[in-house]
Amino acid sequence: MDSPTTTTQKPSSVSTTVPGFNHSHVIFSSLLSFPNSSPFSIASSFDRELDKALSSASGDVSAQDSLLDRTLQLASLLLDSIKRCFRKRASAHNSSSWFLPPDLTIKVFSMLDTKSLMQASVCCTMFNKCAMDRLCYTHIDLTTADSGVVCIMIHRAGKELRSLKLGRVARSDGSDPTPSLLNGSFLSPLSYNHGFLGSRLRSLRLYNIRPINYTSFTEVLSLCSNLTDLRITGLNSPVMLLFKTLREKCRLIENLCLEAYQASGTVDAKTGSPLIEFVTNSYNLTSLTLISFRLTDGLALNLAESSSKLKYLNLSRSPTLNGRFLRSGKCYRVCDEGDEEELREIEMIEAKNDGGNEDDSDDEESDDEDDTSDGTGEEDDSEEEDMEF
Repeated sequence: MDSPTTTTQKPSSVSTTVPGFNHSHVIFSSLLSFPNSSPFSIASSFDRELDKALSSASGDVSAQDSLLDRTLQLASLLLDSIKRCFRKRASAHNSSSWFLPPDLTIKVFSMLDTKSLMQASVCCTMFNKCAMDRLCYTHIDLTTADSGVVCIMIHRAGKELRSLKLGRVARSDGSDPTPSLLNGSFLSPLSYNHGFLGSRLRSLRLYNIRPINYTSFTEVLSLCSNLTDLRITGLNSPVMLLFKTLREKCRLIENLCLEAYQASGTVDAKTGSPLIEFVTNSYNLTSLTLISFRLTDGLALNLAESSSKLKYLNLSRSPTLNGRFLRSGKCYRVCDEGDEEELREIEMIEAKNDGGNEDDSDDEESDDEDDTSDGTGEEDDSEEEDMEF
């Protein structure tokens, strides 16, 4: 197959002067009009035709090698032609959409250093990708955005929205008067179209948002029926209403992490009944973290026994826990640096002060069958405070 030798002639003149031009044109047109079949079907057709061509020269190995080399060359030329066509179309698009004239564009770019040019390239690529592909909005991190930006981004994400992070991740002390960038009903876009956007959400993380209207927040949260991961840090009001909403509307919760900013009071089995009901009726719940909650040991024991799937329970920084609930005999799963082991019983063994000697690891293993506690029921609070199971 011969290719044209000049580019200055018109196609009509080339077709009459270059041998085989019409034949090449027919072949290329046939290739472009190939039926819209599956890639496997097209590849099989190519394999069959290539096998036929090789079988026709079965007696000459050099001819077969030449045929394969020529096929690779033609495929490479076709790929190069496609790339040139793509660049031409991109240049035409840039020329029509770029507002600056060419001379001013060249002047602006000549004043930029290499680093600035690379940053501009990345920025343009990002904008182009976000404009063309909504999947870019699937997981949105808006921890530095205000309410206006949050509303716009949620609407742009549309049905592709899956994960959302809002607020200030950095913890601030109690004397910090700086308000959050978010105010009002910053999650109200999730209720758009009867809660359609909220139903798409799978993960929601709110960091240190103060103040927050928990009434409107729970109303929006009730629309997030497919939520599996929820994390809220900086809670500064009673959260029993939140547990009630989660139990009734968010039945698919797997991971829940709540960190209280100001503990309002001790939560026992009576006042914490919404929490117990939530854990009991959340059949997918595997991880529960309640930080700085003033929980009693009775409530902690109920939490540990209320869910059959709960594998991780974090009750750290709770000043009212003394660890007695760990004597329940329930099987807890302890994860330590990737290793997992089942513990049949957890006992808090108080170190004896007679001579300052402590039980070594061998004595602790031999005492698994006998109770080595001295019966005082007192434990070291520093050991139980960060106990996770």
